[in-house]
Amino acid sequence: MFGDYAMAVGNLAFLALFALLGLALRNLAREKAEAAPAPRAESDLDPRCFAPAARLEQAVAPPRGERRIASRPVKVERRKQPQPAGAEPPAEAAIADGAEELVACESLAVRLIPQAPIRRDEDARSWFGGAPEMPPAMPWPKFAGRRGLFLAQICCADLPENLWNGLGPRKGWLAFFVDPHDGRELRALHFAERGAVRPSPAPGACCAWPQGGGADGPRRIDAFPRWPLDIVTAAPDGDDPRANSVVESLRSGPNRPAFDLASPEHRPFDWASFLALGDLALAAMARRRVLIKAALPDVEKQLASARKQIELGGMTQAMLGEMQRKAEDLPKLIEAWKASVAALDAAAAQVKTVAEEARGRSDKEAFSDEVAAELMQRLRAVELLHVERGADPERGPGAETIRATRAPLTEHRPEASLFVHDYESLREDWAKHAWCAQADALPEAQRGYFEARWREMAALEATGMGRQPARILPGFNPANQTVLVEFVSSPLLKWRFGNEGALTATIDDAFLAQGDFTRLRSQIVD
Repeated sequence: MFGDYAMAVGNLAFLALFALLGLALRNLAREKAEAAPAPRAESDLDPRCFAPAARLEQAVAPPRGERRIASRPVKVERRKQPQPAGAEPPAEAAIADGAEELVACESLAVRLIPQAPIRRDEDARSWFGGAPEMPPAMPWPKFAGRRGLFLAQICCADLPENLWNGLGPRKGWLAFFVDPHDGRELRALHFAERGAVRPSPAPGACCAWPQGGGADGPRRIDAFPRWPLDIVTAAPDGDDPRANSVVESLRSGPNRPAFDLASPEHRPFDWASFLALGDLALAAMARRRVLIKAALPDVEKQLASARKQIELGGMTQAMLGEMQRKAEDLPKLIEAWKASVAALDAAAAQVKTVAEEARGRSDKEAFSDEVAAELMQRLRAVELLHVERGADPERGPGAETIRATRAPLTEHRPEASLFVHDYESLREDWAKHAWCAQADALPEAQRGYFEARWREMAALEATGMGRQPARILPGFNPANQTVLVEFVSSPLLKWRFGNEGALTATIDDAFLAQGDFTRLRSQIVD
């Protein structure tokens, strides 16, 4: 009995001691908090950067030795709706001390549309690609140690008042960068002053359309062209321009309509683009020759087997008919393929002669429309033999249709594509960079052709800000979040996200109101 009483008293004493220890620790924590240094005064803010310093340091992570700038949030300018005449202004007491005023307004979205043609008589305030123009002390965003790829720089003063429900900055510039590893994360920097050009890293295989024409041939330029853009207002839930049926017809590929490189609008525009034509043609002919030579032995074996079985007999009537049709059609295919190889050999010799002559002239003679016309007419005189092989169901199993067609080397046909579509994609890429830098870099016929084509493509661009997501965004809540920007895959601007999808960045309205762009959420939606 006495032992139970003593144990109870001991337990109570232990609990009392534990409670006193907890009170002592809480008092110690309070004393440390009161002794902590006060936050920096408003006068210490650096006007060049509007994200909190700790968040910016985490986001951009510059290497040792790179100078960092002090960066803290600045107040977002209040933007009020105009009041009707005679109306009483809202009571200031209704606004919490230190809180920003959120004005109810009809939200707008904007589309970011490349200029085509570019207005060269004015300095571009916003642009896609190329390089950013930001203060030299602003750290470049880094992703796992690599500098981000620059996508666009937007002048906030040109953004409409009601974009993002009236939140976000209307001063300075926003620059957007994407993860160079997989293109899945987007970061934004907001700065007050436009600085000098800061060269951007090359995208490489990230966010870029696949190269054509073989791994060892001429390559498209490894950069996004600097393309001035217009900010055009739109309804947040407006139609998606990508739904237009014209989009497919503007793509460059083997299935595009027939055309001839010898026509004025499709000719090379300088010595480099002409020599690239010769290189691509020779590489494509060599590949085609190898493929035919590799396939010939198998077809010859099939022919020998069919003839042997016919000779041996002892098969059903249906099987006999199939062997007879093979014995009739396969010799035509073998003959056509051998003729095609001979035509490839002759064409390669002619192209080499023209290319070597052009290489010698390129050091001594300026490239001109007259030179291009002369050289392309010589290449157009070179003929290739295209062989098409297909089943012939009307005649029965084993029957084939063999069609051999002679065509100029410079002609593209969807049903007989060799290299011309690859060259046209390369020529357009090189022309795009040259034209963006200087309008008269292209001859008149080609400039007119490309400007009309790029104007159509620009009208279908879907990159924008503040619009409702075209597809479901996991985790997105429109009640308290906003689509800051959506970069859509674009053959015109040369970037691709996922399977020709869009890279979308959303932000909480509270962070947008503070100008804290380190809190973006990025995802690719195909």
